[in-house]
Amino acid sequence: RLSEEEIPRLSMMLRKSPLFVVPIVVLTAGLLAGFAPNRVAAFGIATALVIAAFKKATRFGHLDLLRAASDTVLRMVPVTIACAAAGLLIAVINVTGLGPKFAELIYGLTGDDSFIALVIAAVLTTLFGMGMPTPAAYILAAVLMEPVLQNLGVSDIASNMFILCF
Repeated sequence: RLSEEEIPRLSMMLRKSPLFVVPIVVLTAGLLAGFAPNRVAAFGIATALVIAAFKKATRFGHLDLLRAASDTVLRMVPVTIACAAAGLLIAVINVTGLGPKFAELIYGLTGDDSFIALVIAAVLTTLFGMGMPTPAAYILAAVLMEPVLQNLGVSDIASNMFILCF
């Protein structure tokens, strides 16, 4: 635990770290204003680059920007591949009509007992998520579990938060 004199003052930290605070404010304001998430992300990146340019210690050079872009691409490749695979799986589920049948199967097994249906949905969502990145697992679970939870009368936001949690 830090002593009182070791804890920095909030005002001093806000003055020292606008590189972290201002882009978060821009992201939050953009999302609350109703802009598309892709556009808000671009605004956040542009804001961070502009704020970083004011200090010599945080300024990006041309080579730094190229390194950051190449690192981003290399880190996104596995996630993109997994999301593409999940997209193919979701297309197959939609074309074959497996989603509604899956919901009917779970609803038929549990009847009106929403607790058992939620437990089954949690277990299956956890199984779907094994070995997949979070975005791909969420999309797959949302396609299969959303109809189940809607049959139980769960609101859209609550069902998506439930799926995201598991």
